[in-house]
Amino acid sequence: MRARAEVYQFRVVLLEVVPPIWRTIQVPGTDSFWDLHVAIQDSMGWLDYHLHLFRVSRPGTSDSVQIGIPDEDAFEGDEPILPGWEVPIASYFTHPGTVAKYEYDFGDGWDHEVTLEAIVPRQKGMRYPRCLTGERACPPEDCGGVGGYEDLMAVMRDPTHEEYESTLRWLGGGRFDPERFDAKAVKFDHPGKRWNLAFGKAVQSRRSARRAVVVATPRTHPQPRSARTLSSVVSARTYSVWLEMLHALVPDGRTHRLSIVVAGMLRHAVDIAVARFREHTPERSAAASLIQAAQEADPERVADQIGDLVERLFRDAKVAGRRVNARGDEYSILDSAIQEFASWYAMPWE
Repeated sequence: MRARAEVYQFRVVLLEVVPPIWRTIQVPGTDSFWDLHVAIQDSMGWLDYHLHLFRVSRPGTSDSVQIGIPDEDAFEGDEPILPGWEVPIASYFTHPGTVAKYEYDFGDGWDHEVTLEAIVPRQKGMRYPRCLTGERACPPEDCGGVGGYEDLMAVMRDPTHEEYESTLRWLGGGRFDPERFDAKAVKFDHPGKRWNLAFGKAVQSRRSARRAVVVATPRTHPQPRSARTLSSVVSARTYSVWLEMLHALVPDGRTHRLSIVVAGMLRHAVDIAVARFREHTPERSAAASLIQAAQEADPERVADQIGDLVERLFRDAKVAGRRVNARGDEYSILDSAIQEFASWYAMPWE
């Protein structure tokens, strides 16, 4: 009963960004880690397009646990991920000063430090969660992590830059102001509503969400093209392995041989998209484009459907998809991968 009368006050800081971007929020002591995730997303200004993960120490030990959305495709021996909707924050944030790490978007890799500042009495008539204060807007989604955000800001400070106009359009015509933040303007979504959007209303209990990843009706809201990524289709573990492969192989490897490997990644993503979404494929999503591209034989039409997904894959891996061979000729692993994907079933495998 004690937690019902208490409010947990957190300071959330986005790491490695200067000047700092931070928020101070208060949430009910009865909240789960899923509820805290939603409060962090809404207060920071993220759009909750991507996966997330908390890392926090077990009380009284140096051992850490991972809390978020369990990975259905995890390998044997991988550190388990506890379902956030089943874990109360009070179980781990036991006293002021407790610190957790919160990662959002495993591609861009936005790391936050979440510190419990205080446990205070709940004020009568006050609605929670609430945002008390903070500074600066969070970066735009899918801008490429800390490095990409720094590059974006450098372009926007120089109206003569060759990418200024295109970047301005990508930002929505100048609506993004990195210095703007108003705590009073923060609106918090209901965690249950957000859960239904993520896993579908087909599963009634949030405790069934492990199964929901497979059987629930996915969200049907159209996704903006800037939010599209293969990590929204395959598991976080799979996408992470792909990024590690490309990052390790591309700089020094025989990169012209990698196109068929990337095409295989795309074909695997198609199989996952078909099995996961079936007839409920979200409009303009990565899954929808993959399924459509798999029916095309023309590389140009395939590129129209999923070219941005391949480019995002290489950008997340922090490697260049366009290379120069020993003779000085330019070539593109991305274009070659699209061609291999388009002709996948025409190859004489036997």
